[in-house]
Amino acid sequence: MFVTDQAFASPRAATLVQTRFQRAIEGIDLALRTLAAQANGPAVTTEADKQALVAAHLPALRDFNTAWDEFTDAGQALSRAELTRLRGHAQERLHPLLLQSPFARRCFEKPLGYAGDYVMVRYILSDPFQGDSAFAQLMNFALLQADVAEGHRNRINYLEALLSNHAAAAHAVGRKASGLTIGCGPAEETFRFIHHSPHADSLDLALMDFNQETLDWTANRLAQARQETGRSPGLTYVQDSVYNLAKQKASSITPAYNVVICAGLFDYLTDRFCKRVIEFGARSLLPGGTLLVTNVSRCRSSLGMSEVLEWDLIYRSADQLASLLPDIEGFSHKVYVDETGTNAVAELVRH
Repeated sequence: MFVTDQAFASPRAATLVQTRFQRAIEGIDLALRTLAAQANGPAVTTEADKQALVAAHLPALRDFNTAWDEFTDAGQALSRAELTRLRGHAQERLHPLLLQSPFARRCFEKPLGYAGDYVMVRYILSDPFQGDSAFAQLMNFALLQADVAEGHRNRINYLEALLSNHAAAAHAVGRKASGLTIGCGPAEETFRFIHHSPHADSLDLALMDFNQETLDWTANRLAQARQETGRSPGLTYVQDSVYNLAKQKASSITPAYNVVICAGLFDYLTDRFCKRVIEFGARSLLPGGTLLVTNVSRCRSSLGMSEVLEWDLIYRSADQLASLLPDIEGFSHKVYVDETGTNAVAELVRH
């Protein structure tokens, strides 16, 4: 059988849970094979053709979404240990078709050695219709409609607004604001900030990432944005690890920034390191400065992304994120969940 009874505690419970979970996997497999048979043509290129492709296969896409939801519901009836034992079975059945999505393949294979690298983030933020065939494009599109992907996209709006607000405030008094992005990745918010803010020249921004390939790609793209807009924010690139920041003693941290951002790293860091990064960011702020950190909250697509694609995140609610904030005199803070329901956001302001 697809799943063995030994994975479950009692024979009767095993039969019920096993049957539902097996059928859920079979349901996704059937939806994938149906969609692959129907959308068996070459990749499309124009926006009109992409929209027509979705419209032509909307029933099959809905069947895929329904099957994915059932997989989530069935999986939630299993323990963590059971899911860990069973994920290999689901992957063996679903990967041949599912990984034709470039996003899914990057997510699972992790060529840079970790989840959430800059290319994977770019898949989330850019054209969802990527893939070498019509089916691959539809699969990529479907996966990128997940709430966790929507949450990643919504983060960018918050970050761009924060950069724009500090640049505008600095411009209004004839000075430059200074900023630091910890774990910058592809820095999409900075790219959009350069394109959209008339005061982009009023910000000096340090972009830090531990991966040099990421920094090189980001530097080239932001140079393109500067050339396209004629705007010249000060940009410096720092290859360093967040763990080095976390090692710094409070007494050695000098206030230097009007804005500090850490959006995405907390999805992969333990509470201990998150606390240290938050304290570093807070103590790095100048008076009136803002620290913004985000963390993915557990959402509907979490189980499938983890068990099928091994996109394993550390999820935190707003209350859990709030518990990581330092008790430092002279700061105010607010913690909230964004409108997508997938991002816990903490903002600290130094007075």
